[in-house]
Amino acid sequence: MQVFTAEGFILHGHCYLWKPELVWLHVVSDTLIAIAYYSIPLALIYFVGKRKDLPFNWIFLLFSSFIVACGTTHLMEVWTLWHPTYWLSGALKAITAAVSLYTAICLIFLLPKALVFPSLAAINQDLEREMGDRQQAEEALKVSEQRLRLALEAVQMGTWDWNLLTHQLIWSEEHERLLGLAPGTFDGTYETFDACLHPEDRESLMEAVDRARQEQIDYNQTYRVIWPDGSTHWIEGRGKFFYSETGEPVRMIGTIRDISPRKQAEAALQIEKNNLELRVAERTAELLQVNRRLQSELEERKRIQEALEVSQARFAGILDIAEDAIISIDRNQHITLFNQGAERIFGYSAAEVIGQPLDILLPLGTAQIHRHHVADFGHSEVQSRRMGERREIFGRHKDGSEFPAEASISKLNLDREVSYTVFLQDVTDRKLIDRMKNEFVSVVSHELRTPLTSIHGSLGMLASGLLKADSQQGKRMLHIAVDSTDRLVRLINDILDIERIESGQVQMEKQCCNVDDLITEAVNVVQALADKGEVTLSVASLSIPLWADPDRIVQTLTNLLSNAIKFSLTGNTVWLTVQQQQELVLFTVKDQGRGIPLDKLESIFERFQQVDSSDSRNHEGTGLGLAICRSIVQQHNGQIWVESVLGEGSTFYFTLPIHPSDSPL
Repeated sequence: MQVFTAEGFILHGHCYLWKPELVWLHVVSDTLIAIAYYSIPLALIYFVGKRKDLPFNWIFLLFSSFIVACGTTHLMEVWTLWHPTYWLSGALKAITAAVSLYTAICLIFLLPKALVFPSLAAINQDLEREMGDRQQAEEALKVSEQRLRLALEAVQMGTWDWNLLTHQLIWSEEHERLLGLAPGTFDGTYETFDACLHPEDRESLMEAVDRARQEQIDYNQTYRVIWPDGSTHWIEGRGKFFYSETGEPVRMIGTIRDISPRKQAEAALQIEKNNLELRVAERTAELLQVNRRLQSELEERKRIQEALEVSQARFAGILDIAEDAIISIDRNQHITLFNQGAERIFGYSAAEVIGQPLDILLPLGTAQIHRHHVADFGHSEVQSRRMGERREIFGRHKDGSEFPAEASISKLNLDREVSYTVFLQDVTDRKLIDRMKNEFVSVVSHELRTPLTSIHGSLGMLASGLLKADSQQGKRMLHIAVDSTDRLVRLINDILDIERIESGQVQMEKQCCNVDDLITEAVNVVQALADKGEVTLSVASLSIPLWADPDRIVQTLTNLLSNAIKFSLTGNTVWLTVQQQQELVLFTVKDQGRGIPLDKLESIFERFQQVDSSDSRNHEGTGLGLAICRSIVQQHNGQIWVESVLGEGSTFYFTLPIHPSDSPL
């Protein structure tokens, strides 16, 4: 409390001898100084409060404290004139000294940091520089926007901006043009856009937009629009949603472009696909009619063609994976295009032949002739023609082998350049099929003509009256006609039977049966034939369960036994034995006939194949029995073969699996 005491001290006014003018001079001066000192901190505090970004704002607050302390000491000078509390005055001066000293020290350490700050001129220069950079950026932005607009116009792409809160649409001029509207005529409403849509596409378009919004994915949809002139155009639209902080969609922007040419190309491509499919179907039907044995190969080819049709999205894809060879050459007849079909047919890869002369694909003796033909075609007015109309043409594989071909050539004039395209087919298989068909027809015609000739001759003689029907000669003619008719019926039945089996039209009716029962039934069928020819049958059977078609197995055994009996001499023996070999049953039919030459051990199982051409007449055979046997055994996943020694006899073998994959045993 000593600080606030005034006892023992004289008033400060005594120092001024209480001269009024001197006393009031100090009072007024100190008071005004105090008021000024108190005003300055208020201004500084207000300034710091308004400038939150001001660096080192604490130094301003420290200055304010120092100035307030100085102002207070001046007030104490006025106070001590009448109240000698000098201890309090000294304490305030001590506080002022401490604050002043601390402020000075802080200012000393702050000066290096403060000097780093740029001057006002430098700040103005930086500001001017930033403004210049901003102007340059704005100019660059304008240029970029102009380039973007030009780019969008070049690619015929329109832009749109849809405010989902106000439902206002903003279109670019290109967007308006793509929807058939004059630039600047769009009123910014969704209703106007909806009126441009094809009625059948409105619902699907809204579903696509809703799905993109719900799944928060980009929008992509194709649809049709109807122009004011009534024409229909295909549009591809793409868009992106923008969302608020709460996750609600507030804006959607995107682009559109006219894809009508692409749709037209796709339609044209579809027509080409349909034509190609029809062509494949016709070829498949033709091959099926020629020979059913090629069914599996033709079906595979059809599946390949169908797979190619599905995968071909563009015409270039068709060229690349077409079944036929598609080869393009330049005016110098060097290869410029070599598709996969050409690789498959010729055996070269595209990399091996691109840039090479066309001669490498032609037979050596005809390369020069082909070169002249192509040159003549280039000077003609015809744009395309079929090659090889006067003579058959051939190609040359990579290994040097030649193959028959069909080809057509077309040309395309591009300015001063001429490009030729050759479409080539390898007709080796077709030539082979044609030859097989001709051989088949020739054999069948011969086999049918022989009994028909006998029937016609016999009945003709009876019909002419030269022979009486009840005479010995007449009866003989009738017997010949009946035998020929029976042979003709057997031949037709055998042809139909083997065709149905090999084409899969006859299903093997497999069931659980016993080998011994099958042997017994087959022997009973041929026993009368053996007795007639005085041939002994020796049978050694086993009781083995078997999963097979009993009627077809009996038919096979009957054919083999009948052949063995027919080619056996009186007093010979025919053996029929059965053996089990692990998971197989081996059937053996052995005779003592004349035997089969070594070169016919395989061909004897083909159609109309016999050891001697006279066998069909002497032994009443059709030449189809062994072919039917082979088909039946193969349908049971078995094997059939023959071993023979000329002059000693033949042994026919065939095996059947005891437990095939489809067996319930």
